[in-house]
Amino acid sequence: MRTRNCSLHLRLKEKELEDFKKKAERAGVNLQTYFVWMLYHHPIREAPPIEYQEVLRNLRQINHNMNQIAIIANKLNYVDKTKYQENAEWLQMTVGKMMEEVYG
Repeated sequence: MRTRNCSLHLRLKEKELEDFKKKAERAGVNLQTYFVWMLYHHPIREAPPIEYQEVLRNLRQINHNMNQIAIIANKLNYVDKTKYQENAEWLQMTVGKMMEEVYG
């Protein structure tokens, strides 16, 4: 059963309608949801590009692999701890920047 049983007729210029459609599509929602979000002042952000998810997944896998290498290196008592730490910090910073860029 629909909870929204009232409708609203809205007149827009063609360009305005196209702009709203593009923004809703980039946010990954339909026009109705987009307008309701706007009504209640929820911040609407574009969904991250598909490539972002792939890059982030790869960075997380690299991080996991580095951790596994560190575990083995520590068991064998052979690791350049300074270089490893620099790489780990760079990776964490890069992932953090990506998350901040997309999710604020």
